[in-house]
Amino acid sequence: MAKRQQFSVRRPLPLEESILFKLAVAVNLNASVFHQQYARRHDLTLTDWRVLATLVSHPGISAREVSEIIAVDKMSITRAVQRLLRRGRIRATSNSRDRRRLALSVAPRGAVLYDRIVPDAGRHQERCLQDLSVAERAALDRLLSKVIARARGMKAPAAGGRSV
Repeated sequence: MAKRQQFSVRRPLPLEESILFKLAVAVNLNASVFHQQYARRHDLTLTDWRVLATLVSHPGISAREVSEIIAVDKMSITRAVQRLLRRGRIRATSNSRDRRRLALSVAPRGAVLYDRIVPDAGRHQERCLQDLSVAERAALDRLLSKVIARARGMKAPAAGGRSV
């Protein structure tokens, strides 16, 4: 069995070889592209976009459920939901199962915005992945799903012993 290397200030972790570091860089670069192309033009943050896109795919869910799906803290989701509600891009109705929670859905203004942005987002994804074969894309998708599932499983329980 191979011995694990011990990293320290004197013997640093080679970041360029860290898969999770590379994933973070990829996310940050794509967030920068989003900001340059859409944020200012549409007065939309990346979290706003992610909430809107999630509600298109999962209409009627709560802010807490959005937070769980996209793995963004509840406070950031709450702020995004408030911005989207103020701008008439989403709407909130009483949740029939739990009156304490609001069911969120895309409003007509949000649907128009989504339809305007999503083709560009698809083209951007295609440009990012153009050097990968169909098999490599499928493998990347499968592997990222595994990494996400493992990370969700490692998430620390929230206060009170319940997991989020």
